[in-house]
Amino acid sequence: MSLLAKIQSTILLCAWLLALVPAAGARAELIVVANEHAGTLSIIDGETGGARTLTVGGDPHNLAVTAGGGRVIVTHPSAGRVSVIDPRLPKVLKRLAVPGRPHGVAVGPDDRWAFIGAETGRKLYRLDLAKLELAGAFALSPAPHNLAVTATGRAWITVQGGSTLWLVDLGSGAPVHRLDTPAMPHDLALSRQGGALWVTNWGSPDVFLVQGDPPRLLTVKIGGREAHHVALTPDGAGAWITNHGSEDISVIDTARRREVARIAVGDAPHHVAFSRDGRWAYVANSGSNDVSVIDVAARREVRRLPAGAHPHGIVTIPGNVATFDAPDLQSAEADFAHSAEAVTSAAKAGRSAKADGGERRGFSALQ
Repeated sequence: MSLLAKIQSTILLCAWLLALVPAAGARAELIVVANEHAGTLSIIDGETGGARTLTVGGDPHNLAVTAGGGRVIVTHPSAGRVSVIDPRLPKVLKRLAVPGRPHGVAVGPDDRWAFIGAETGRKLYRLDLAKLELAGAFALSPAPHNLAVTATGRAWITVQGGSTLWLVDLGSGAPVHRLDTPAMPHDLALSRQGGALWVTNWGSPDVFLVQGDPPRLLTVKIGGREAHHVALTPDGAGAWITNHGSEDISVIDTARRREVARIAVGDAPHHVAFSRDGRWAYVANSGSNDVSVIDVAARREVRRLPAGAHPHGIVTIPGNVATFDAPDLQSAEADFAHSAEAVTSAAKAGRSAKADGGERRGFSALQ
């Protein structure tokens, strides 16, 4: 090969390698969307918009993701189960029976545990994310709807159909605080520092801010109709509220405690997720079956990405996600059948223990 040919070959190789590197500002992340009526997850490339579909079955509703992005936990309320996903493969790693309409889910600060609230079961389950097994549960007085886990081993819980907020100790299951409100709390988001809890309410234009010890309730008015879900920007400077009735986002300045913008999105917006650098927001629009991509600084929608039927939960995964070693698992269906048997046995044992002297505090073993 001549020298000129070698130089040309080298230039072509360098150009090809550079094409593989994301341009400055590119969104090197994955967006995971729960398509509730399709029984699938859409896993979307944040840079190109290309998507893969993972069938999970049931009614995938809410999502939670570990800090490193290697695990996504999916609740299926009507199906009575939880799925654990590796979003990069993508693959269902485990299906676990959780009776009593598992709805809310949150990951603890150390990525070791996920916590799942079962509404009609009135229980809070603990999921071991290393072993992918249910490690225990405790009974709750309220019917848990959504939850947010603090760095100090507690969880704030909204109550299905109720007007109270509960703070529960995750070690003992004991209530730490009950906060009565003049509305019906629905969703909640906790600041990274843990000092501010933002709460949306069913059928109310009011958003609550809970602060202090003991907790105090403050009210922030917004202009959107039918406030639904809430998410905080990574820097904590903004609380973003999805409004079903007005089909937009209310942006609250958390320092000034007031609405500063409204952003039009798709039909019936549900959850919001942010890119890890905070530049982009993604909104699951259940009515239009798509995802709104929003430029956070400009506060405007710049793109729509197609999703499946009735997208609800949404999370983001960093592009350089650190994955766990794959556990030695049997088929997901066999694991699901085994977990269902274990939960049934645990429920029978729990009823027997209650008959012998009442329920015990703390997480009861599921083995």
